[in-house]
Amino acid sequence: MKKIPRLTDHEEYRQASDTLTDLQGKLAAINNEINLLLAGQGNQVATNRLNAEAEAILTGKPVPTASEHLYSRALHERHVIERAIEIQRAKVAEIRTRISRQICHELRPSYASVVADVVDAVKRLADAMEAEKQFRDQLHQHDISYAGQLPPVVMRGVGDPKDDNSRISRFLRDAAATYSIH
Repeated sequence: MKKIPRLTDHEEYRQASDTLTDLQGKLAAINNEINLLLAGQGNQVATNRLNAEAEAILTGKPVPTASEHLYSRALHERHVIERAIEIQRAKVAEIRTRISRQICHELRPSYASVVADVVDAVKRLADAMEAEKQFRDQLHQHDISYAGQLPPVVMRGVGDPKDDNSRISRFLRDAAATYSIH
């Protein structure tokens, strides 16, 4: 059987998913910060922000926004991150759909081969079920009481391929219509 690739084997999908995961981590962090502010631990948050600003100055990185109005700034940041997550989820979904379509197109012949094997097996099953039925019919025609000696073992629920409404007939029709397998 052909190896089915993973979406994560595709760099574009992996990067988009990683970005989404990073954004979700940022959302968790800002929600934690908001919870600390609501719990009256604003001084700890202010200290953390002040330390981040000082660290930025020491390392030459851009200085984060000032620590005043922490709650409203945190709420705004959460809304921005939530919107970024929505946008990124849509990007991930679009990439997933596009790559999945490409993979399925490439795998279609392999899958059709698997379905053809199933069709062959179903036809053999149908032939075997018919042979079993004919065997019992002959016993009955010869007035042989076989119930206690040869208990019938009949596969139920599959149906008869001659019955257009049976499961087996529907399966064979679907295989023929979808993959041109007869």
